[in-house]
Amino acid sequence: MQGAHAVFARLGCAIPGTLRDDTASHGAATPPGNIAKSEANRGDSSIDIPVPDGLANLHPSWLRYVLGRERPEVAAALAVRLEAAGVGCGEGAWRTARPAPLLPSVASDLLWLLFGRLSDPNPAQQAFPADRSLDDAMGSTRAVLWHRLPGTVLWRALCERGAAEVGRSLHRAEPVMRARAMATVGAPWAQVIARFAAENVEPPARDRARLAVARAGAMAGRDDVPLEDAGRPGAEVRLAFVGLSAARPELSAAGPAALRTIALRLPAVVGRFLLEGGPA
Repeated sequence: MQGAHAVFARLGCAIPGTLRDDTASHGAATPPGNIAKSEANRGDSSIDIPVPDGLANLHPSWLRYVLGRERPEVAAALAVRLEAAGVGCGEGAWRTARPAPLLPSVASDLLWLLFGRLSDPNPAQQAFPADRSLDDAMGSTRAVLWHRLPGTVLWRALCERGAAEVGRSLHRAEPVMRARAMATVGAPWAQVIARFAAENVEPPARDRARLAVARAGAMAGRDDVPLEDAGRPGAEVRLAFVGLSAARPELSAAGPAALRTIALRLPAVVGRFLLEGGPA
């Protein structure tokens, strides 16, 4: 149960006793009462298996993060159950594996053990329309609670914040440095970089922006989870890291519960830094 152990550790939760002495057969996670269940239902994915509420609000990379650390045949069986409930899991090694013949009760127990603490039952309540201008979008993210932004809008807001900080860090920099940064990220972020690089930035603000960029580089340098797992271009993921580093005080002020919600709506490669208390 490596996936379960990793996720419980990230969330700061105690590992349930049923997972502490994991075995290759996963028998330790099966309550004794399940042994007496009828074998006739083993592996029947047509049987309705409840899944934790709110997994649809979770970024799918968290599901891949957990499933990817389980045995492929077990992960395949759980993915079938999740997708039957309308929760997409994306791609992974389990796609080519034959689903393990799990008893429905065992599948239910595993789903709750692995994903119960990851569920986000409170959908986002407030957001700005996707067609709003970048100026309006950046103003809106400061006027609302970050944890009320749905995942796609939250991601866009972090990237915009990151582009703004990159622009501030390049104030009075050589034109070639600005051009290189803008070419790397492309539209629409290049316009944000250009605008903030051209503004009058006080030295303390420029220094804070440069620190945010440096911290983002340390985040992106970790290789235990590839940037590609975010499902977005690498340059955009790096902008999100910059935005996360710059906005960390605002995000943390919302409290641990809100911070956890924000982390789980972001790709795992980014959100994990909020759960770990990464570079502040």
